[in-house]
Amino acid sequence: MVEVIERETASETIDATVNYIVNNGEKLFTQTAGPGATDVRTGGTVDPRQVPIHNARLHAEPFALDRDGFRFVRHDTKVADFFDEDEMRRRLLPRDGSAGEGRERRLARGGVRSHAAHRR
Repeated sequence: MVEVIERETASETIDATVNYIVNNGEKLFTQTAGPGATDVRTGGTVDPRQVPIHNARLHAEPFALDRDGFRFVRHDTKVADFFDEDEMRRRLLPRDGSAGEGRERRLARGGVRSHAAHRR
């Protein structure tokens, strides 16, 4: 149902500012202050450009990793509220040491291990 609503209300294209980095030999860095401080320092020259960004979810043909460099993968979850920390811990970091609801699926896809399996 959510997918249907997204398709009906989503914009096909938006214009957004994307910061490109100028290759002028300057060192690129971002340095942030410690906890509680607001000091941020950066190096490098940015070149902000207005670019159209297209909503790929509206395309009928599926994307292929070999052809397009990415693909969409459906991932169902039982998590109802991603802002509820207790639910996130309960669903994604179970006490038994497993990696949560998708562990077997991830392992079956290629042996990917979750770092969450080692957290207690």
